Amino acid sequence: MKSLRLLLFFFTCLSFLPAQFYTGMKSLGGSMSYTKNYYDKEETYSTLIIQPTISYFVQDNVAVGLSVNRMSRTSYGHTQTLNGIGVGFKLFVSTAYLGVSYFNEKWESNQDPFENILGEVGYLFELSQHVYLDFGVDYLKGLNEMEKIESLTAGIGVVTVF
Repeated sequence: MKSLRLLLFFFTCLSFLPAQFYTGMKSLGGSMSYTKNYYDKEETYSTLIIQPTISYFVQDNVAVGLSVNRMSRTSYGHTQTLNGIGVGFKLFVSTAYLGVSYFNEKWESNQDPFENILGEVGYLFELSQHVYLDFGVDYLKGLNEMEKIESLTAGIGVVTVF
């Protein structure tokens, strides 16, 4: 209960800050990342992730969004593909943000989908009016039977707000 009160106090304080993004605005963006992993100088696997996102500002500086992701992982010549969809929200303070999302994902080779919670912090660096470079750090935590899965990822993307 104390945590909830603290969170409500925090959001109330933020509501008095001037808005960078206004109710009714939309954003479209995405990110892409590629990773190669090695063990004893031998490539063990590589990963390519593509994640487009669309958001709508339901209130000044508060956006709800939908993300779709596709991850392709190749290990010793065998490729696996993961597809997912997520919903969440982001709270902006100027061009810095804090967000939480829920993802439902599924490996193409497996019948059972699984769930994750994603927490993210980031900063939008303005490239031109309404176009930003998005620097972010994501923490992903598996839910239910996947609760032992955790990952920390730093990424970069591009976002346009209109």
